[in-house]
Amino acid sequence: MLATLPNLALLLLALLGTAPPPSAPQGITGTYAVAGTVHVSVSPFPARDFPGELTATLSRTPGQGGLSLGLEARGYRCTLPVQAGTDGSLVFPDRATCPFDVAEPDARGHVDAQLRTARARVLEGRLEMAVEFGVSGSMQVRVPAKTIRVLGREVQTPATWAPSAPVRGTVAASGQGSRQPPTGR
Repeated sequence: MLATLPNLALLLLALLGTAPPPSAPQGITGTYAVAGTVHVSVSPFPARDFPGELTATLSRTPGQGGLSLGLEARGYRCTLPVQAGTDGSLVFPDRATCPFDVAEPDARGHVDAQLRTARARVLEGRLEMAVEFGVSGSMQVRVPAKTIRVLGREVQTPATWAPSAPVRGTVAASGQGSRQPPTGR
């Protein structure tokens, strides 16, 4: 399960996004390769820090100059609306929530991550961000097969899934990255 926490933390990073006013700066849309640090404090697991990487895609939405920020890490994705200020700052919606169905070899379940605080800006082709999410849900961990000795005999226990257990806590992340060159189609 501890190996899954970085994946969960990175997927929670993927919870940013919105819609800019018509005066938003030009040239902020694009795909950014973001690297940073994720601090996970989710019970019943010990708090840990992890390095992390994600892809952030800032794109215009149809309509009145709207933007969305999509975050993707290790196969998990969340896209939320954002607004861009004339200085490149991004404004996130209050209490935005992203649901995640976790499907890892050693963990499964459902987690909701609610944005508590967020700061982000695009400046000179770089995206900088810091976010904190409240996390709640339930998870199951895989219990591997094991050989135990009982009364002098070896007995093989099969691999199985532990019962669902509630998870609750916070995930905070910060990072920055450069806009990637557009790919040809």
